[in-house]
Amino acid sequence: MFGILDKQIFSRNADQFWSETGGYSAFEAILAGVVALGSFFSATLGHPRELEIVQHAKNILEDPVISRRVSIDQVSAWILRTLYLRLTTRPHMAWLASNIAMHLAEATGIHHEMDAVVLTTDPSSQIVPNQSGCEQARRLFWCAWMINSMISYEYGRSSSSLNNITCRQPTSNKGDYTALLISVAQLVPRESLDAGPDLHHTLPQIQKIPDDHPFISMSKADLCMSLYRHHRLLKHPIDKKEILLIISIGNTATEAACKLAQENKFWWNVLCTVFQYACVLLAIDTLDSLAQVQSAMCTLENIAAQLQNHVSTEAVNTLRILLRDSMKKKRQEVQLLEAADSDLGANTSNELGDMENVDINWDALLDPWYVPTLLPQQFQIGAEDRGIFPSM
Repeated sequence: MFGILDKQIFSRNADQFWSETGGYSAFEAILAGVVALGSFFSATLGHPRELEIVQHAKNILEDPVISRRVSIDQVSAWILRTLYLRLTTRPHMAWLASNIAMHLAEATGIHHEMDAVVLTTDPSSQIVPNQSGCEQARRLFWCAWMINSMISYEYGRSSSSLNNITCRQPTSNKGDYTALLISVAQLVPRESLDAGPDLHHTLPQIQKIPDDHPFISMSKADLCMSLYRHHRLLKHPIDKKEILLIISIGNTATEAACKLAQENKFWWNVLCTVFQYACVLLAIDTLDSLAQVQSAMCTLENIAAQLQNHVSTEAVNTLRILLRDSMKKKRQEVQLLEAADSDLGANTSNELGDMENVDINWDALLDPWYVPTLLPQQFQIGAEDRGIFPSM
């Protein structure tokens, strides 16, 4: 999913590492990161010494003897640490780690094309500057950039912005979804937050990205929900077409999360995406969005039942509180309208006839420019001449 390592090179370096004796190296942190992630995904509880392995990798990366000699291996190791932290703890720590990975990427010079610059790295961990080496460096840099961009925007933090990036984007290979993830991250708004996201143009671009893997579908939804939250905070209006796009992307992500949960592949957004989607559905608060709440809620409860940890329980309980608060407000609104209707019925005739079945378009009703073409016949200008509107 995150193509930062070449399998053949990694296997060769691993064999060499186990056959030699010596001090710590940045590659040892990579090896520990791979083992920790493998432990996380291999079993419900993972290996009993998983946390020791994670701590060992952290100690290596923070060792002044290692860290003072910047290397490409350090970039890879910090990306692996970022992924592990994002999987297992609150996003703040993952955000910090992702920024370190980006700063190391800049320090090594891999934000430029390898054949155009001299890398300022430890020679023992340099990538060979041939075609495959250049491609590996591109994947490493753009993975660091993509992870930092997505985490930062999702949680409203500043991302690491590098000047003069000349590194070309990696090629897309069958069975490798790195390029698709990068294309999702490239839709993160780069302009001032005051302007807000452009949902009209961005949402269709998100939907066009192929759903070739469940994680891609959930990443698309993560960005979609983040865009909506920023849009709502700025109190911008939202069209029904945009709402339907959010629902379509969200429903696909919900199915993807359910699929990964059944396979016991609990990426961080298996729970997070479904929870965020359900919250957005309640916030949008239209018939189209509310019709999807039950399905999203059931999916979240099923995933939480599989996870059985405090985070999943907290997510379900929080959503229940939000749902019941929404129901409470709806009941209060209905009571107010029923009281008004009761008072009106005491003083006027109840003979409304077909008027009760009219589907009111409030945009048309409140905008005089729409009246001649969009309102039902009974509500068009001139209807007062036919006795529909009371005379003033």
